[in-house]
Amino acid sequence: MSGLASLNLPSETGSGDWHFDNVFSGTGTSYGFYAGNGAAINTNHLFGSTGIQEVSKILENLNLSFEGQEAYAASHSRAIADLMFDCISKHTHTSFIVLDDWLTDSDDIKSLRAFIDILSANITTKQNELLNSWKFSNFK
Repeated sequence: MSGLASLNLPSETGSGDWHFDNVFSGTGTSYGFYAGNGAAINTNHLFGSTGIQEVSKILENLNLSFEGQEAYAASHSRAIADLMFDCISKHTHTSFIVLDDWLTDSDDIKSLRAFIDILSANITTKQNELLNSWKFSNFK
């Protein structure tokens, strides 16, 4: 999983969003719930498995069911990069992706910058315009 779903899982650094019920209750809308090979959002060709972690124990502790013995989710910085890729690929707005809402730890921000640099090198000029606008608003 990635996107807002991953951003609502607890992290060691305390980053993320805390609209857990809205994202996981089935009544809310979520950008990027499932991601990876065969999913609507797939950034594996850009980022490989970097930022992907096994989260079955976290999901069990949150009483969330999943198929199989293992479950994987994007780190918060990867989840944001995945959201950016999805929005930019569709030429849709990125204004809901507010960095200060999710990341406060300098290592998380450094990790996100690395993902964004990879993304920037692999998108069109028009898509880079959208990305640069978002970067100007979020990286201070």
